[in-house]
Amino acid sequence: MQSAPLRAIAEAKASHAKVCCLPSLIRFLILAGVAAALAYGAMLSLVTFVTPQPREMTQSISSSRLNK
Repeated sequence: MQSAPLRAIAEAKASHAKVCCLPSLIRFLILAGVAAALAYGAMLSLVTFVTPQPREMTQSISSSRLNK
């Protein structure tokens, strides 16, 4: 026969094992959601804090491509 403290520890371990073990699909969905949230946060911070430098762009086109 177990004493009361040992029985309480055994019951706590049994209940913890039931609660902490998530199915793999739920674990995957949680990880995918966290990864998507981090990517969204990174894009949002880039849009907010980085301003592009406008500059003029020129590209030469050969006359043989224009005459086709």
